[in-house]
Amino acid sequence: MLPADKVRVFKENLANQDQKALASWEVYRPKRGDTLGKIAKQFKVPITHLKGVNGIPSHSWQLPKLLVVPTNGDAWRVAVTLPLQYAPPLPAVRAVHTVRRGDALWAIAKRYGVTVAALKAWNRIGRHLQIGQKIFIRTR
Repeated sequence: MLPADKVRVFKENLANQDQKALASWEVYRPKRGDTLGKIAKQFKVPITHLKGVNGIPSHSWQLPKLLVVPTNGDAWRVAVTLPLQYAPPLPAVRAVHTVRRGDALWAIAKRYGVTVAALKAWNRIGRHLQIGQKIFIRTR
């Protein structure tokens, strides 16, 4: 979103950019059997840069549920030169709920408009909630 009074300046600046330097990205949902290595090869991007753009620690090989990947083979080259705040956006946490005495998972899910299954998946919740436990709720 862009403030209405900034549209003209934005369009002028965009027109002055080298079109080859612009990076395009898309959201990718890993499929069963995918690995960071396979995805990096598929999108022609080094694993280290795929991790960096997606905020995955360099020592981690855990695959998130969503990744941002380049739509062209050179987009990652531009992204690695930009400050982190200009990297493609990741799905954001909307809220953090701290479990209180008497809270039930179904009631928390209902309050935030998500499913119990989603809360369990996002937070690796077992059968019981602990008072003071933090539950992260993602946007849809």
